[in-house]
Amino acid sequence: AQGRFNEADAALEGCSGIFATSARARVLAARRDLDGALAFAHEALARSSAVDWPEGRAQVLVSLAEVSRAADRPVEEAAALRDALALYERKGIKPAVERVRLRLEDMEAFAES
Repeated sequence: AQGRFNEADAALEGCSGIFATSARARVLAARRDLDGALAFAHEALARSSAVDWPEGRAQVLVSLAEVSRAADRPVEEAAALRDALALYERKGIKPAVERVRLRLEDMEAFAES
């Protein structure tokens, strides 16, 4: 599996777009470089707020949630998912709404157990 992360990291080298930054965050989280992952995830989120593209921002928020989960930050994970859900609902992207809702429900069920 480590080889795949190396391939992904190499493919992202020199890429500076919002999704490349977000993807790098996820690669770093998988490598357990959680400080780096969180930094890249927050950078991607900040960059996504500079453009008028709600779906893109929602995708970045879902990535932030994944990184937050890896970093054992459930409050930040839930907040990112709620924000993503609101954006997906506003745009009417039903498959994404369902995916994010299920993740939030799973988090709530786990917290209650």
